[in-house]
This record gives sequence, C-alpha cells and structure tokens, in this order.
Amino acid sequence: MTSEPRMRTAYIYMQLQGTAEAPGNWVTAGRMQLRPSMPGSPGMGDFQYAPSYVAAGHTLALDPINLPVPDADHRYAAPRYGGLIDAVRDACPDSWGRQLLLRAGHIGPHATDFEVALASQNSDRWGALMLGTHKRPSSAHAQQPALARLDELLTEIQLLERFQPPANASLRKQLLERASGGGARPKVTLRDGRTWWIAKPLARDDTLDIPVLEHASLQLANAVGLRTAESRLLTVRDGQVILVKRFDRDGNQRLLCLSAASLMQVTYPWVAGSILGSYGELADAMRRIGCPAEDLVELWLRAAFNVVIGNDDDHPRNHAVVFDTATQRWRLSPAFDLVPNAYSHPKQLAMPLLPGDLLLTGSPAGNGQHWRRFLQDGDVMTGSITGLGTQVVRCVAQPTEAAE
Repeated sequence: MTSEPRMRTAYIYMQLQGTAEAPGNWVTAGRMQLRPSMPGSPGMGDFQYAPSYVAAGHTLALDPINLPVPDADHRYAAPRYGGLIDAVRDACPDSWGRQLLLRAGHIGPHATDFEVALASQNSDRWGALMLGTHKRPSSAHAQQPALARLDELLTEIQLLERFQPPANASLRKQLLERASGGGARPKVTLRDGRTWWIAKPLARDDTLDIPVLEHASLQLANAVGLRTAESRLLTVRDGQVILVKRFDRDGNQRLLCLSAASLMQVTYPWVAGSILGSYGELADAMRRIGCPAEDLVELWLRAAFNVVIGNDDDHPRNHAVVFDTATQRWRLSPAFDLVPNAYSHPKQLAMPLLPGDLLLTGSPAGNGQHWRRFLQDGDVMTGSITGLGTQVVRCVAQPTEAAE
C-alpha cells in the first residue's frame, strides 16, 4: 500500500522596502505550496499573497512579471524549478552553495529546488525575501552573523574545496550554515560597517588569476561609463581576492531583486527544450516593469562591452533588476560578474543578440565635438562585429530648401 504524496507548504517573508530594520518591518507576503503529482515527482507549485499583506495596503509585487498583483484570492502558478516560484529560486544557492549544503548534510545528492530553498539559511539570501514553515517571520531568521577575519575564511574555503579537515571547526560550521549565495565559484559574504562585500578567492582549478580578471573588467567597464558593482582587489597570503559590494544590501535594509531569468520567464541553469532568452527580451521585460529609458541604453552598452571583452558568462542570472527604495521603481542593477573568457575569444554570448535587435555604438573614432571633425557628404562608415557581420553606411548631405 502506497501513501499519497503530501502537499508541502512554505511561507515567503519580505522586508518592507524603504524602512529601517526594526521589529515589525518583516511581513508575511504569501504562501507557496507544492503539490507532487506522484511519488518521486517534483510536482507543481503555486503562490498566493497573504490576506494580511493585502489587507495592510501593501501594493508592491514580489515579482512584477510572474506575481504582478497582490491579490489574496488569486493563485499564481509556478511552472519552473519543480514548483518553486522564480523570485525564491533567485534567492537560493547555486552550485557552490549546494555543495556546502550537501557537505553539511542538510540536503541529499538529488535534492529538489524546493528542498534546497528550505535548507538554505535566510541570513545570507540574495534580495529581500526569506523563507520558512511558520506563518509569521521570526526576527532570528533575519539576523546577519558576523564572520571572522578574511584570511581565516579563505583558508577554510581552500580546505573545503580540497575535502580536508577544518583548521577552525567553528568557522567551518559558519561557512556551511551560510550557504545561500548564488554562483558557481567559492565565495563568502563579509560586513564592513553598513557595507556588505562578497569575497571571491582563486578557486582550486583556476589556471589564471580570475579575481584579477574580474576586478580589471569591472574597473574598465566603470571607466567607459557603465554602472558597475564596486570592487576591491586585496593581496592575501595565498594570492589575490576580489571583494564585490553587494547591491542588495544597504546596512540592515535588504533590497528586493529579481534576476533576468525571472523577468524573461526562462529556466536557468538551462534544461533541454527551455527558452534561452535574449537581450531584446530582457529589454522588453524591463520596459514592462517601468525601468527608465537610461537603463535600456545601459543594457545595450553592457551587451556591447561583453562582446568587446569576450565575456560569454552573461547568462540570465548575471543580469538583474533591483527595487530603488528612493524612487519606488525598478532599476537595472549595477553590472556584476564581468569575467572575460580567458582561454579563447567566444563566438557568441550566453544571452544572444537576435535579428531585429539594435546595437548603437555611437560616433566613429576621431569624429565628434572633441575632435572638431564631423561626418561629411561622401564619408563611408564601415562597422564590424565578430559573429554578427559588417555594415556599410554612406553619408549623403540632406538637400536644402534652396536646392529643392
């Protein structure tokens, strides 16, 4: 005799945007339910806004694309990630964090996304969401424990990668319990006053200095006018480590964030048959949620920058939007994870440019107000992008009224 698969329930908590951390500013935003269709099946899930959230007059949607209207009577389907809603999947660990959860015994080798979400800690989640099994959030869930010195942390990360015993058992336990960060590479979060930093050292299998490459790319992007996450490069005992400022934290205030994967309604990591998403689709989604025009220009400039430096790791989880508490609107987040392919120049980006997409490159070199030289009748402009082709434009003077 087999038992019926049971329904699983989790509650989603959100820190109200634009408030200082104080008792009461974490609220229950809604309930997520997973309904397995048969034993061993990941099942399908849905999300419903909490009546208390709606009754309190909260109108901010956790996800303006997939959960657009706070309506306590409506159930939103969760068709991806085995029934986990996109916004929560954004706040869950990727391969590095999952390795730590597995090492700590919190999940099994075949854990579902729902199980990973419940097993990971709330203290270090990306964005302004927490997850729990109780109807009301606990203030203990939101505490951000301090960690030890950076050099001790990096030593413990190296030992973890090599499957070696801990040098500091207490510190090892802290690392294993704070496995909520995204990304594939080893990392840890540190706090310096009101600022939160992600520390990313050399990985065990690196043959090039990836922290130096990432820092240089962020600095270059910033120098050419792109908005980037602030970064610092530190020299430690065993090499270099990059510190990248977390844009989802402002002191104790957590900021609501969504990945491009959620905005475009695509699954990432990609699975067979899934939609890939593109820069054009991301731009359309950003328009839908009210991002200003300058953010769309910024997005295209980032696409061009990725082409120039050969960054083919521009997948949908390496683009995001963040809720601006000052203007109460969604904005394109600072650029992050800009790492060129150090082994070969890629022939395509992870998020492609599709036919019909426009890429504006500005005036040709040597022209413009700075040079006091402007395009003339008869000039020919030739522009080429590897993998896209070549475009030739001939300049023709506009006829004057007298000539007409």
